[in-house]
Parts: sequence; structure tokens; C-alpha cells
Amino acid sequence: MKNIIKKYTTVSTILDRIIYVFFCFHLITFLTVSNIYAEIDITTPDIQLVNIAIEKLTFSSMDVSIELDVYNPNDFALVALSLTYSLKVNDTLILSDDVQRKEIFLAKKSRHISIAAALPYDENFTSVLKLLNQNANINYSVVGNIQLDNQAKPLRFLHNGLINPSTYIKKNITP
Repeated sequence: MKNIIKKYTTVSTILDRIIYVFFCFHLITFLTVSNIYAEIDITTPDIQLVNIAIEKLTFSSMDVSIELDVYNPNDFALVALSLTYSLKVNDTLILSDDVQRKEIFLAKKSRHISIAAALPYDENFTSVLKLLNQNANINYSVVGNIQLDNQAKPLRFLHNGLINPSTYIKKNITP
């Protein structure tokens, strides 16, 4: 009986050691892979506002489509899981949203993405309409975060520029 208990204890100790070694191996592998991603130097993509198109007017909001040009300057593809952005015109917040969709940006390539948004009729709406109806350049800024796959911290981006909204309204209203 003592022999059986001794064999059982020996087998149990060996199994415990195998499990411990297996666990340590996977822990070291996980920490090494995490550190590899942390060491990659990622350059923030260049994001430009290309177009704002009025899609539909309803009694509660104005639906717009925002077209962005995104250039990935890195030597590797970026997989974005989400995009959080704010669009300001003359320092007035116009739109803000969190878009949850997967986008792949190839290395050293540029591509357009379109984001649908609704501009509610609120206290800023009349000033936005006045800005959109003027035939002059206005300042805008697009600021936000891109959450990349395999990255703990999102990449921040900021783009400032000038846009003449009357050219876009004429394009979309003219038959």
C-alpha cells in the first residue's frame, strides 16, 4: 500500500512540475510577444478631410457623409478596430462619434473611407447652417483616436485645414 501511495505521490509531483513548466513557457511567450508589439514604432496615419456631403434632411437632423483620405506611412499594414473622432468648424464642435468597424490600411498606401453621421438640430445647428451657406473658406479640425489591433493604447491624430463648404453644397443640390 505504501508503494502505491509513493508512486501516486511521485506521479502527482511530476505532473505538477510539467504543468508548472508548461505554464511558465506560455507566460514567457505571452510577455515576449506583448513586448514585441510594444517595441514597434508606429507612425500615425495621415488623415485628410476630403468631402462632406449632405445626404438627407429630416425633421430632427441632417444626415451627412464624411469622406476621409487615410494614408498609412508605415512599412506594414495597420488593422484599425475603431475610430473615435470629433469634427470642429471654427472651433465649434459639429460632429463627434465612435465608429466600431474593422478597416485595413495597407503599407505606404492611401485609401478613402466614408463615415455616415447625423447632425442633430441643436443650439449649434443654426450657426452650422450659416457657415455652410457662406462662400468662404472656414477652418476645420478632425481630431480623434484609432484603436489598432494588438495595441493597448490608441493612436491619436489631428488634422487642421481649410474648406469651402459652398462648393460641396452646390455639388449635392444641383441636379
